[in-house]
Amino acid sequence: MHRLHDLFQHGGLLLAAQFRDYADGTSIHGVKYTCEPGRASVERLLWVLLCAGSVVLTVAFMAPQYQKWRYSPTITSIETTNHPIWNIDFPAVTVCSNNKVMDQQLRREVKKYP
Repeated sequence: MHRLHDLFQHGGLLLAAQFRDYADGTSIHGVKYTCEPGRASVERLLWVLLCAGSVVLTVAFMAPQYQKWRYSPTITSIETTNHPIWNIDFPAVTVCSNNKVMDQQLRREVKKYP
């Protein structure tokens, strides 16, 4: 029994160290604040609650959508393939320059060279 207790204690410390490393390197907002040194315990607890709450809300919003998809999936099919490609309208393409032209300066330069 004593050996099992030591195993759980050592495993817990190892897991905590791994989570601390993960929290330091992750880009998920708020997770790094849960283990950041110098933060008050209340602030850390607040960040843990906020992160856990966001996961809970995400699952709560996703679950109905997943159930809807699972019981009535969207099926896409092509009705016909006998439509020639040349009858498909090509979408309009507009290329915008990143160079900004100031109207007054352009008019001055145009007046210089009649």
